[in-house]
Amino acid sequence: MRLNGRRVERAHAKVLVGDRLILVHGDHVRAIEVLALPTRRGPASEAQSCYRVLDGSADLPLAAPIANQAAKGDLQP
Repeated sequence: MRLNGRRVERAHAKVLVGDRLILVHGDHVRAIEVLALPTRRGPASEAQSCYRVLDGSADLPLAAPIANQAAKGDLQP
């Protein structure tokens, strides 16, 4: 993952509103901008309102694939 162009090497990297993230998931790369920081850990629909996808390949929101996999039982520990 990259945060504002820098490689993130620690899990506790601070993310602020306006930051841009590059996320790699398998063969897919996504660029997103943080629009807001949620006040609580809530449903995917709330999380989706806190960012926007910048790369134009947003056929699905970032939170949807994980939520769908969890519902199907496809997530592995």
